[in-house]
Amino acid sequence: MNWDAIGAIGEVLGALVVIATLFYLSGQLRQNSVALKRNNEFALNVSMYQSQRFAHEVLSQSSTDP
Repeated sequence: MNWDAIGAIGEVLGALVVIATLFYLSGQLRQNSVALKRNNEFALNVSMYQSQRFAHEVLSQSSTDP
């Protein structure tokens, strides 16, 4: 086996590792997108709850003030 063959094998293995890395990164991006979507939905729900709670407190205070 000469150095050209060894170099070719190394290039093929390197290309396979790059492809495997791209698949791994695409999976990580997909998981991150799902986590961000869930986090945004949670933040929106918390914000809506807090604004409704504030409105309820304001209305309940205004109805009890003389």
